[in-house]
Amino acid sequence: DEGVESIAKGLRANSHRTNLVELYLGWNGIGDAGCIQVARMVETNKSLRKIGLGENAITSTGARALLSALASNDTLREICGLCHNQVDRRFLIESIERLLYSHVEAISSEEEAQKRLEQLMDESINASDVLAEPLRSH
Repeated sequence: DEGVESIAKGLRANSHRTNLVELYLGWNGIGDAGCIQVARMVETNKSLRKIGLGENAITSTGARALLSALASNDTLREICGLCHNQVDRRFLIESIERLLYSHVEAISSEEEAQKRLEQLMDESINASDVLAEPLRSH
């Protein structure tokens, strides 16, 4: 997690001077401590549009920190590869739904609310990678 912590701290320190729009950190053995550092960077970064985190050792703890950071970031549009970690898929799906619904403004009709939700889903996190594998029934 040392390497990703250095990257995240550097991006956080230069958050107003970077033009980096995509960051792929797959296959780096990133655990929850590293993912928490990435989440802290996401809170202040205004240039990143996509982060790749596939094939690491992130659990629901790290994913929770990352999803929480999205509340203060309106530029990140895609987080890919979280399902290729040790993240509980049910937790992830429920968290994404909660995040998307939290951004839906008070709208008068159900039809308008549905249109707004579809628009947010297109503009927000690209969940297709996250949902690529079916949930197993318990």
